[in-house]
This record gives sequence, structure tokens and C-alpha cells, in this order.
Amino acid sequence: MAGANVVSENGTDDGTVDLGFAVLPNAYELDRNISSLFAEMGRAWGSGWTGTLAGRWDHHDNGGRFSGKVAIERTLSDSGSRIWGRAANGFKLPSFFALGNPLLGNPELTAEKVRNAEIGYTHVFPGGNQWIVSAFRARYENLVDFDFETFTNINRGRIDNEGVELRTHLRLTERVMLRLDGTVSNNSSKSGPLRRRPERSAGASVDWSISDRWNMNAVARHIGPRLITSIPSGNLTDDAYTIVSATINYERSGRAAVWLAVDNAFDTDYQDAPGFPSPGARVRSGFKLAF
Repeated sequence: MAGANVVSENGTDDGTVDLGFAVLPNAYELDRNISSLFAEMGRAWGSGWTGTLAGRWDHHDNGGRFSGKVAIERTLSDSGSRIWGRAANGFKLPSFFALGNPLLGNPELTAEKVRNAEIGYTHVFPGGNQWIVSAFRARYENLVDFDFETFTNINRGRIDNEGVELRTHLRLTERVMLRLDGTVSNNSSKSGPLRRRPERSAGASVDWSISDRWNMNAVARHIGPRLITSIPSGNLTDDAYTIVSATINYERSGRAAVWLAVDNAFDTDYQDAPGFPSPGARVRSGFKLAF
């Protein structure tokens, strides 16, 4: 498989900042063009071995960058149990806001870069249930972050992240599927503390096909303690929290459906930044029509 892609971006902000005693202009306009070529191929070698190789070249206004991925896998049983490993690198260009905002933008920002590797084992039971365990390691460079000392966006030096993840897919009955996951990781940085990045997380999801027309999904997500920050407070550690949400859907036909959702059902109190509480319990509803 191979292809090409061309993206033309334009970002505009006509806003202002009201300081109470004065209103400052906060406008900018930026353009960016990205041209890409990519290709991917896979091969089966026999004895259960398969491999995948992928590459991508992106050319933008400030130069070009290559990204690649290599993956290898071996099937161990008739049910599909397998061992696998993969490695990849990638990048992300700074946002227009980070580059152009008159108050804290920095036009000298460079692309964020990442290299990661992961190895794992997937055990598939004869009935289709499976559990997956993997170990991962990633290195991020030049991450864009706000620097309070200079009051501008900067590129951080290097951040390392490594850990272990466990996931399961369990069909409890013909109509009920349970998914579980948990991650334990370690974050380290040579350029100051990492914010909003928990080292412990876990989740559970239940999909229930109540009938041919009714189905329900319930999700619980646990986020461990993490460092958060704001300009007035500085760095603070927010406690762990758990959010439970659910959605029920009624499909009248293949062209019409109605749904009801409850977000943060138990009104859990948590903050992504000190002094800015996240939304509490919320009920939403909607419908879908296809023509």
C-alpha cells in the first residue's frame, strides 16, 4: 500500500485579552503546507512469522522529516495466541496557537519528536476471550510546554516514559462483553516536572446487547494522582479519581436511532488545573437519521 497526501492549513485568531484596565490585541494569522508520501508492506515468512514495514516522508515549510515503523509477530497456537514487537518514530508540528499567540507564542518552536518500542504477548482462548500484556518504552524530545519563568512556550529537552500494560477482552455471555485495562508507568524528565500525566490508570467497559434494538455501554475510568498547575497556584498534586459514564441506545431501524447518555454519573470532583473544576454529572440525549 502506498499513497500521497497534501494538507494546507490556515489559522486565524481575532481575539483580545481584557486586563480590566486595558484591552490588548491578541490576533495572529499563520499558514502552513505539508506534502506527504507514505508506503506500507507486510509479509508472511512461514512458521507463524509475519512482519510489517512502513515509512512516511513529510515535507513542510521548514524542511522535511522521515517517520517509520517496523513490526514482527509470531502466531503460537491455532486459537491465535501470539508474541509481537514493534518500534516506531514520529513527530508533531507545533500548533498555530503555540507559534503565533502574541502573548506567549514562540515562532522558534521546533517539531516534537518521539521514538517508542513495545513487546507483548496476546493469549487467545478457544472461545475468543483474550488477555494482552505488554511492556513499552518511549522517549519524547522537544515537547512544547509553557514556561512560567519566561512566560512563553518552549521546547523541553527530553522525557522518558516506560511501563507495563495489561488488557483483557472477555465475552461473559452471548450479549455481554467486558473489557479491562490497567497501566503502570514511570515518567522522568531532565527538563522539569511533568504535568497532567498520571503514572497509574485503569478502566473497565461493559457492552450489553439487551435486545436486537437496545444496547448499553458503561465505562469506568480510574486516573491516579498527577501534577497539575496554574499561574496563581503553581504546581499542585491532584488526588486520584474515578469517573463512571453510561450510554443506552435504541435503534428503531438501520436508519433511525435515539440515545441517552450520562457523563460522570457520580458527580466526581476533579481538576485538570487548580481552580478549574471539571464538569460534574451531565445528561445528554440525541437521535440519528440516515437517508
